[in-house]
Amino acid sequence: PLEPLGVATPASTLRCLYEYTAGHPNFTMKLAKAGLAALNLEHRNVLSRNDIEDAAREVLRTSGLFATSWFSSKNLTAVEEDTAIKVAKIGDIGSGLAVDDERLRQFDDTVLRNLDRKLVLQATAGRIRVRGRLLEEYLRGLIGEVAPPASPLGVSDQVGLFIDLEN
Repeated sequence: PLEPLGVATPASTLRCLYEYTAGHPNFTMKLAKAGLAALNLEHRNVLSRNDIEDAAREVLRTSGLFATSWFSSKNLTAVEEDTAIKVAKIGDIGSGLAVDDERLRQFDDTVLRNLDRKLVLQATAGRIRVRGRLLEEYLRGLIGEVAPPASPLGVSDQVGLFIDLEN
């Protein structure tokens, strides 16, 4: 769609864009817009894979975009959020986990199916993975866990603070 504007977009760039966004319209637009801004600044007419990767790094710096669309708490339960984060962290980047991987047994099958239906996870070719590299990188950066783990016996939750006024 950019050719009439004199902008060439090689097939490798389009594949990269899809790899990052999995076709999510908001994020596809964000990456394309940031890539075009780079073209304008540098007076170029070919959108490259590097432009898309740079744009993805920029989008990942502003995590609010994920919380209001793809990974919104209005769309996902706390358990679904926690499951998605854990799957992102234990899976191989870009390829996820094989469906027969022992580590998947810790997750409720219904929750995994819901995440697939809500376009957060994707089950294809015998694997379960996060849908889109952009979302995967975002999830890998989150802490996870619905609630913090309980303190071990004998460990106090009290915190002390020492302030050295002399130095």
